[in-house]
Amino acid sequence: MLDVTVVGSYTSSTDVGGYVGVGFTSEQARALFTDGENASSVAIRAEEGVDSGQLRDTIAAQYPDLTVSTGEEVKERLSEQLGTLLDFINYFFVAFGLIALLVGTFIIYNTFSMLVAQRLRELALLRAIGASRGQITRSVLAEAAVTGIVGSAIGVVAGFGLAQLIFMVLDAFDLGIPSGSLALTTSSVVVPLVLGFVVTLFSAWAPARRAGRVAPVQGMRVGAVATEAGGGMRTYVGVLAVIAGVALALIGTWQDTTKAGAITVGVGAAALIIGSFLVMPTLARPIAGGIGRVIGAPFGAVGKLAATNAGRNTRRTAATAFALTLGLTLVAAFGTLGATTKESISGIIDQDINADVVVQGVASQGPPVPLPGAIEQRIAGVDEVGEVAYLAFAFGLIGGEQQLISAAGGPVEELIDARVVDGSLQPEEDSLVVSRSVARDKGWTYGTTVPLVGPDGSEYTLRVTGVYEDSQVLGQFYIGSQMYEQLVPETLRTTFNVLVTPAEGYTSEQALEAVTAELADTPIAMVQNKQEYIDQQTGGVDQLLTIIYALLGLALVVAVLGIVNTLALSVIERRTEIGMLRAVGMQRSQVRRTINLESTQIAVFGALIGAAMGVYLGWAFVTVLAGSGLQMTTIPWGMIGIVLVCSAFVGVLASLWPAHRAAKTGPLEAITD
Repeated sequence: MLDVTVVGSYTSSTDVGGYVGVGFTSEQARALFTDGENASSVAIRAEEGVDSGQLRDTIAAQYPDLTVSTGEEVKERLSEQLGTLLDFINYFFVAFGLIALLVGTFIIYNTFSMLVAQRLRELALLRAIGASRGQITRSVLAEAAVTGIVGSAIGVVAGFGLAQLIFMVLDAFDLGIPSGSLALTTSSVVVPLVLGFVVTLFSAWAPARRAGRVAPVQGMRVGAVATEAGGGMRTYVGVLAVIAGVALALIGTWQDTTKAGAITVGVGAAALIIGSFLVMPTLARPIAGGIGRVIGAPFGAVGKLAATNAGRNTRRTAATAFALTLGLTLVAAFGTLGATTKESISGIIDQDINADVVVQGVASQGPPVPLPGAIEQRIAGVDEVGEVAYLAFAFGLIGGEQQLISAAGGPVEELIDARVVDGSLQPEEDSLVVSRSVARDKGWTYGTTVPLVGPDGSEYTLRVTGVYEDSQVLGQFYIGSQMYEQLVPETLRTTFNVLVTPAEGYTSEQALEAVTAELADTPIAMVQNKQEYIDQQTGGVDQLLTIIYALLGLALVVAVLGIVNTLALSVIERRTEIGMLRAVGMQRSQVRRTINLESTQIAVFGALIGAAMGVYLGWAFVTVLAGSGLQMTTIPWGMIGIVLVCSAFVGVLASLWPAHRAAKTGPLEAITD
């Protein structure tokens, strides 16, 4: 620990996102962070009138072993690296945006289908007075075009406002996010407008064609005609797609490589989702109706009426439920993947680490910060501590390739339980201990010599003294502590983590307390017992899943709005029917209850189908990724059960406004319409 005196502060024109920079004098910085000869980087300013490129070439010619770049080249390289990272994040958000857009597609389709059904007489009269099929179709598409443009424009404004709100919240919680102004680029405005316009037209195309096929004679009919699910061909195609999807996902789990398996499962998932959409209208009457009878049983005749209503227009019921099905499929699949990842990490650490106490650097916004070098020696000097092993990292050219090289010290064989294939886990002075997959890929066997070039150009020869089964804890390969000390100057050495067992006669709790007290003056050191370390390692999975579930929640919100929209239009369509029921004695509370139950059974129907598909696809993807360290498939039944219960609640919530509107229907006014 170093005591310093603050003599000034500075500001930067660049957003640093919570980064804290401390400056030292040149002499003190060299003493603290270098060995007096080596440095990680050097910044040079050219004299006035000297071109930066010319200066770069001059220095590069004098120091051919160093990488020399101009300031502009460094900025471009950093910008590309940041762009690569942000591209991944952007792809992530775009994927979920497309999911929400797909869900919205079904809502738009449902809405225009019902609007066409409600205006059947109007459209027929227009045909009777001379309007052509093309004109009717184009009029509906024109409505869709205006709706798409207006809705997309509102969405762009709302999205920008939401982004601003998110940044305000992150800043309020002091999460270290840069506070620069949001960039409203041309693409961020034009792409949503064009995409929303195209999707709306695409969704309204089928209802518009249906409107164009209305015959003039239909203007004589009273009331709207419900459109049932399509013919048997739709169902047959859907069944074949479902079978193909299930089979492809299963075949994907049998592939030898992860890439081939993932692609096969992905194709199977697409086929299964498309097939479920096509076959759900056929399933709506038996399944949704059965759910309705179970849910509605305590409500007598009202429950039976609600169950019947869900089966009257099976295509509408299926399209409304499918939006929720898609969301629940993703929730269950990601939930299975996340639960399996957590259990696998927990199992790996519990199985591979025999230590009772683990010490590593804090990890607030990324990987753990390195611990001071030789911290393991301080820990080993504590009376309550028995065995101490540690891991560190260095850079070098090994086997002709630039690599991040792990280094291990202490009784590695005692505290890390990896299965030995050949030789020993305990490194010697010139050892290279490698994993089985690296040994196979490189053609290394016990006794093979491997050249190593250090950061300063020094050359060494390593000998493979051990081969072990792939281990997440040990990584690809590691060297011994003696070689690490030769590669890295003392002032630049750091430690990644330290594994500790209690001394004889002491408990793990006593060792934990003693190590914590010893490192009290090292605030970046985080001392944990084994279970706390496991929880900390799996906490990142929980954070990622929270983000994924939040994004999926947006898609589910859109699905809920679809249920509200469908029920509201359904109430308008059935206005005369509701009026008749009110005229024969049905009370307003019974009307509301009917709509509530109808919405609930639609939501539960969609959720059950989605949960079943999600669990199956999650199992398939986890099985494919088994070679990447996912050891045991864990299905989060508790979470899925909670989601299903929440789906029923969502159904009730979505029906509140349509049910209130239906209950306000007057018997006489509705009958005379």
